[in-house]
Amino acid sequence: MFPLFETIRIVDGAAQQLAYHQIRMEQATEAHYGVPLELNLAQVVDVPKKFSKGLVKLRLDYGVHACSQAYAHYKARSIKTLRTIKDEDISYKIKATDRSHIDRLWSQRGPCDDILIVKDGMVTDSSYTNILFLKGNDWITPNTPLLKGTQRAYLLDAGLITEASVHLDAIGDYDGFQLVNAMMPFQENYVMNVRGIHY
Repeated sequence: MFPLFETIRIVDGAAQQLAYHQIRMEQATEAHYGVPLELNLAQVVDVPKKFSKGLVKLRLDYGVHACSQAYAHYKARSIKTLRTIKDEDISYKIKATDRSHIDRLWSQRGPCDDILIVKDGMVTDSSYTNILFLKGNDWITPNTPLLKGTQRAYLLDAGLITEASVHLDAIGDYDGFQLVNAMMPFQENYVMNVRGIHY
């Protein structure tokens, strides 16, 4: 099994934001192996004909020289509630296939749909997404993410969101939130109620 993976959004046969995935994969192999990635996503990703229509999720497991690809039609999970979980030891700086630590935290969610991980009092991520908070007309993402997502990176580069410290105790000061990742792109007019975040 490969130690690293990427999740890539495919829309009508076209892979989305490959440049951002390429950068993160290169950073991950440097961090994990200490050597450069030898894969070029633009050449590697080859969408099968049966997945050339609609919204598709590509899971690409990889190492330095090789990868495996698994395609599946995608429907987003319905996430309405988050349980805040404090963990001072968690680290997930690269998208690794070993998610056992996150899975243990996720099992503590109770009746909530997902978790919101808090480290040193600061908001980080859910179990598989970055989080954005709405303040007035501005969208803010915590500057303490566990994993710097590709959608998050794109939104920062595009000036659609900004980074700021978000303390657990300040969540109630925001007007709403939404969750984003490669498969769940930013929706400017989609706002979830912060009352859906449970302590």
